[in-house]
Amino acid sequence: LSINGVAGSESAMAQDVNRREILAIVPLLFQIAESFLTKKPELFQRHITPLVPILFGVKDRGVRGAVLQKISLLESQLDNASVNTHVFEPMCSGFSDSSAALRELTLKSTIVLVPKLHHANLEKLVRYLVRLQSDQEASIRTNTVIFIGKVAPNLSEISRQKLILPAFTRSMKDPFTPCRLSALRAVIACKEYFTQKEISEKVLPCIVPHLLDHASDVRNEAFKVVDALLIGLREESQRIGKDEAERITAASCGINQTGNAANNPLGSSGIAAAPASGSYLSGISSWMTSASQPTEDMTAPSSNPLPTSYNGMSTKAPAAKPGPAAPKFSSLTLSDAH
Repeated sequence: LSINGVAGSESAMAQDVNRREILAIVPLLFQIAESFLTKKPELFQRHITPLVPILFGVKDRGVRGAVLQKISLLESQLDNASVNTHVFEPMCSGFSDSSAALRELTLKSTIVLVPKLHHANLEKLVRYLVRLQSDQEASIRTNTVIFIGKVAPNLSEISRQKLILPAFTRSMKDPFTPCRLSALRAVIACKEYFTQKEISEKVLPCIVPHLLDHASDVRNEAFKVVDALLIGLREESQRIGKDEAERITAASCGINQTGNAANNPLGSSGIAAAPASGSYLSGISSWMTSASQPTEDMTAPSSNPLPTSYNGMSTKAPAAKPGPAAPKFSSLTLSDAH
């Protein structure tokens, strides 16, 4: 194919005749590839794949537009590595092209490549999307927020947290009515990626002002979004209430078990529980009081003293003399014991 020599040479493409020739060949080239090479992927990759980066390198918007219109064909015939290397990277220059039509066509064409892009290129795409949200063309800003809503499932968790909510919030403030409307619809499409706490604290505060938007379509859509999000919030509130009731019930059961153990001195084994320290002091004081009082048998002299013997000699036990009365002890209390 002469396209290799012509399209790959900047000097050749500087001539109008060569640009017109390439512009006429490209549609025919893809038509032949779609008709005869789709059933033979090895031939497609041999003849068509090497031409893709060369065609993207042509500084002619007509040629680039013709290639972008056949992106779906390239995606279906190329593997992931070829899509990332030979298709996505060369086409990224279209995101910053001075032509608004080419920027928008590049954005629309990229959506079919997203499932095959690796992590590095997805992160690169996110940066382009953030830049396109500030595009001067309202249609590009609107298509960008729609694109973000569709690409969210393919992003990593970190990329989603950085991109989707700030992007939706920014688009909701856009003066272009279709952009605000698309942002509200994107929130519903991506609500599964927000926690209920984020919805209550971050998402709803951005949506509620649009309930009184000057555009009726935006107001109606805002009410739909709020109603849909409130369903999840009610379910979360009921779940929290149920968990709280279960915790209170578990705490009440623990208090009842403690009270039953205190009322039943015998444990589950049938053995009496050890008394408290106050019971020990009370028992000791009672014993000391009873032990200090002399009995009648100990103080009264015996009328018939028993004889005793010592080394065979019989002796009589001396009569016991009454002694002074032992002092009485008062019972100890917890306040006396220091």
